[in-house]
Amino acid sequence: MIIAHLRGTILKKSSDVVIVDVSGVGYRVGVSRLTAEQLPEIEESINLHIYHHITEVSQALFGFLSENDQKVFELLITVKSVGPRLALSIMSGIQGIELIDHILQKDVNALSRIPG
Repeated sequence: MIIAHLRGTILKKSSDVVIVDVSGVGYRVGVSRLTAEQLPEIEESINLHIYHHITEVSQALFGFLSENDQKVFELLITVKSVGPRLALSIMSGIQGIELIDHILQKDVNALSRIPG
């Protein structure tokens, strides 16, 4: 089973994690700092696009407010040496669409200023 979407209520949130209550089950979801800043308040409803990362030893959920940001994340983790945590770190410093623009324009200066 792969989790692709969560709709529920925010139980807790920090700069990199949100706990979403879905029918009494709390899901821990990693988010970028920029996403965390856009989240509604605790006890409010939320809809998240989810990337469900599964390895031999662990599972993790990563959440996005837009499908475009999820797609950018999924492209980032295809780059050699870029895993989900580093991809979130990169996306904490720049909006997904801006990142794509800098890559397409080959703007090395802008890309080198992105944390991560």
